[in-house]
Amino acid sequence: MQSAADTGVQRCAKCGKNNALLRCSRCRLSDYCSSKCQSNDWANHKQVCIPENVLGVVIHCNAERRHSGIFESVNIGRSHEIYSTGKIAPVSKMVGHPLVVYRHHPPPSRQSPSLDNQIATYLMIETSDGFALPEWQNSVGTITVMRKDGKPLTTDAMEAIWMYHDNLLELFGDSADAAHRQMNRASFERFCKKYKK
Repeated sequence: MQSAADTGVQRCAKCGKNNALLRCSRCRLSDYCSSKCQSNDWANHKQVCIPENVLGVVIHCNAERRHSGIFESVNIGRSHEIYSTGKIAPVSKMVGHPLVVYRHHPPPSRQSPSLDNQIATYLMIETSDGFALPEWQNSVGTITVMRKDGKPLTTDAMEAIWMYHDNLLELFGDSADAAHRQMNRASFERFCKKYKK
């Protein structure tokens, strides 16, 4: 007996019917017989719907910036470790634009200023007090950042996000309440739009 793959017959990921003619445009892996089946399957499918490549940003640590600059655009394939070991940046989640941050190397046994990455530390500040957890404060090394929703993340957008976090830290210096009032989607989008201008 031949499988659907052997015969070239595509089965609907929702109902199992043969000759599914629609394919998920995001991941290009799941087939559907109708838009209704695709819509009905989205709640399950979105958990595994990973694009083949996502545009992300590498943020180099101090040692690498001499040769590579601060930011570097990168295509992140669906097999990248960011999907299994990346951490969600706390503030980005709160403002409705979650970023996944992947650390290229584990924390070193001793601190090294050449591995410091202030931008990474800023991205990982906690929403409660503006401090990053200890493992994100020193010798973080180079990181890769992507949007959790799989949409492209440009270096210009990454710079605006960094400056938004910098602004929050200034507000935390005045009062936590002042910072908390700016930690919402509208304030974040307003800041980024103004910064880009």
